[in-house]
Amino acid sequence: MPLSNPGLWAAIQAHQPVTRDRTLGQALCRAFDVRARTAEDAIVEYRRFLYLGQVADIGVVAPRSVRAVQRIHAEEGPRDHADLLSLLPRPSTAQDAGRRRDRTAFDETKMLYRAEFGFAPPHRLWPETGLGVLPLILGVAGFGLAGAWFLAAGISIEPLVMAGLGSVLLLK
Repeated sequence: MPLSNPGLWAAIQAHQPVTRDRTLGQALCRAFDVRARTAEDAIVEYRRFLYLGQVADIGVVAPRSVRAVQRIHAEEGPRDHADLLSLLPRPSTAQDAGRRRDRTAFDETKMLYRAEFGFAPPHRLWPETGLGVLPLILGVAGFGLAGAWFLAAGISIEPLVMAGLGSVLLLK
């Protein structure tokens, strides 16, 4: 791993985050109804983001998944959250959640991730910032044309509507 501060990364990794009465992983499983492996993967990304906030010269921007882990950790384990932050040598360069909409800053954070860890962040926890307007327009038009064909053929369009709803939710 081409880390610029391996000692800091080791200290962040060594800290096992907990809440008042359970591990952070257990708290995430309960709060979001996810499997233990998913919770542990999210905690790894939370640690990586904390590290990036220390080594970055730019304002790093967390994906929604990391912000959720940080929120649960701060709310359900405030002492442990403070202990983890005390390991960090300086205030983080992390930007407010509202900055997540800043596509450039988020993309720069992902580039820093690649540079520090030697691989791209996992897509399911660090999704793309969006497809833009044209693919959305084309997708909606495509669903409209397919819906018209289904209706003309006397076929139920319910599966098409559900697929369209799912794709719109994924684009948000």
